[in-house]
Amino acid sequence: MHSARDLIFDGRGGLDRAAATNTGYCHVQNSSTIQAGSQHCVYVRLSTKGATMPKIIRVMALLVAIATSVVIPATASAAPPAGYCYGDYCSGMDPNTTRHYPSGAYCAADGETVAHSYTPNLSYKLVELRWSNRCGTNWVRANFGHFEWLEARQPWPSCSERSSEYKQGYVSNNGSYWWSRMIYSPTRPVYGSAMVLWGSERWHDTQTACV
Repeated sequence: MHSARDLIFDGRGGLDRAAATNTGYCHVQNSSTIQAGSQHCVYVRLSTKGATMPKIIRVMALLVAIATSVVIPATASAAPPAGYCYGDYCSGMDPNTTRHYPSGAYCAADGETVAHSYTPNLSYKLVELRWSNRCGTNWVRANFGHFEWLEARQPWPSCSERSSEYKQGYVSNNGSYWWSRMIYSPTRPVYGSAMVLWGSERWHDTQTACV
């Protein structure tokens, strides 16, 4: 007489059939099939007929190795609700109308100026680089609206070697300040740039420090 044992092998090793049922890893449907949940699973009916214990152990070890060698793709981060952002979902968003997820606070609410620059010979024209610690973002703000562009720029590979740049431009104003969209940049430097106009002519590309 011999016996058989139902085993489910997943990334955590061998599980009894009963233990594996509805664990979130493997969902047992019947005696011969399973439905894979968040892991890749292997169903085995292990017979002990004519098998020595060392042989059974070797078979089990091999199956565990197969199950644990499967590379499981990382689950993509879920997009936040409309009007909210976190991480790189904040890039391209308006800091004054976008709320941090899940706190619900506007990104601009904890905004602080980390660098600024005045336009030469037009010292009343101020360009500021803003930072939100809550959202991990930078954007640019100016106290004037007569510009060709107003941009937050993230240089690559560094502030001193700008072979390429990721940019976010002007988005809105409240009559007192004009500002750009955000760049999510908790570790890489960003700077602000505004091409100030004098009439219809370019006057000066006013840039903040790159921080």
